[in-house]
Amino acid sequence: SALTMPAAAWAQDAASDEGAYEEIIVTAQRREEKLQEVPLAITAVSGEDLRSRGAVNLQGLAQIAPSLNATAYPNSSDTLSLNMRGQGVADAGQITKDGGVGLYIDGFYISRPQAALLDLGTPERVEVLRGPQGTLYGRNATGGAVNIITRKPTDEWAGEASLTVGSRKMMRGFASLNVPVAPNLAVRGTLLYLDQDGWVRNPGAVNDLHKMGQLAGRIAARWTPTASLTVDYAFNRGRVSSTQPYYFNSNLVGVVPGYRASIKSTHAPVDIGISRSHFTDHQLTINWEASDALTLRSLSSYRKSDAVQDINYGYGLSFPFPGMAFTVAQQHEYRSKQYTQEIQAIGSLGDHLEFTGGLYYFKEEASHWQTQQTALPPAMGGYIETTRDVAATSISKAAYLQATVVPPVLDSRLKLTLGGRYTEDERRATRSSWFFAFPYERAVRNNQKFNNFSPSANLAMQWTPDV
Repeated sequence: SALTMPAAAWAQDAASDEGAYEEIIVTAQRREEKLQEVPLAITAVSGEDLRSRGAVNLQGLAQIAPSLNATAYPNSSDTLSLNMRGQGVADAGQITKDGGVGLYIDGFYISRPQAALLDLGTPERVEVLRGPQGTLYGRNATGGAVNIITRKPTDEWAGEASLTVGSRKMMRGFASLNVPVAPNLAVRGTLLYLDQDGWVRNPGAVNDLHKMGQLAGRIAARWTPTASLTVDYAFNRGRVSSTQPYYFNSNLVGVVPGYRASIKSTHAPVDIGISRSHFTDHQLTINWEASDALTLRSLSSYRKSDAVQDINYGYGLSFPFPGMAFTVAQQHEYRSKQYTQEIQAIGSLGDHLEFTGGLYYFKEEASHWQTQQTALPPAMGGYIETTRDVAATSISKAAYLQATVVPPVLDSRLKLTLGGRYTEDERRATRSSWFFAFPYERAVRNNQKFNNFSPSANLAMQWTPDV
């Protein structure tokens, strides 16, 4: 069903006193359209609806949107793993691959999941598109796409602040201020703070498990020099801190003395540190309404992120051997820089043809350093240390065009949409590995090139005004 309960509830809650329903406007196809008329499986949830439901992050959104699963990557509570309709990514920590569900903020793709499991603040809305979105969203949306639409600055003074407290010493503070700087310039600033203790106690250690914290800010500016030209710039900067989840291995019951399952406390103290991620975003969108029938848009972005993850699996990864088990600890360092540039042309030819076309460029440079220490059982003594260093570069270029034809029959209730996207990808990576200090891999290389043409066809019928 294209209309889901959350979207329907949003429309009903917004009904006016006269009983008319407010139209839900989405941009799932790069243009503003009524949700009822978009021929896609889509859930649209407003920021107010998210807040009223207590859904302040993507995990909360997943409880509302059908078939969307947003979970923390097992290695770190601040790394996001998105899955939809069986599509996702098995190892969200690998920098040489991307997931099957695209995450977008105002149309800008977020490639690395580190620090992505963040508080949403109060977005204007969130659109969840289910199923392949390859024509308009590219190769990273075989399962679907999640598009977060932020609130833009307006020409009126406005502000809000909230403070929320909860269990496990949770404290969440949010503040936003909109300032009309000049007749054609407005700025909105947002600040968010979150801190919550872990829910699995770790007696005898400094930090509990599943702890989460965040400090982030956003400054957005909108400049409208003319009635047909709009320039939006946004700067985001934030820090996410967390501790890992707790691992339990049922195969070790009876092998490790006293080993037991508990959702409240660890079997033995797990020596863990706090994992930290930082991100910085620059986003520039230029929208020019060249005519009543044509809009040209430029989207430029730069995102930098780095993360240090401290992980101790304890006995969680051990294989059961008679009377013995291993403990495993890891440290990961991620660094990523991504650049995107997209040019879009959105328009119509008469009353019976609408089109969306564009050119897309993406480049990412990333690195991943991993050190692992495997502590041997006391009877064997000592430990094993391995180190791995991976560097990767990904470049993607694409051109796409999608058109919707409305034949002058059946009161223009029939729509035929045809589209296609051609993509060329290049990926390069090197890996070096050490056993203690001995290098057994030295800059092993793998370079790959891919190309793909993804067509799409969609036939939709507005059977009645409501169906």
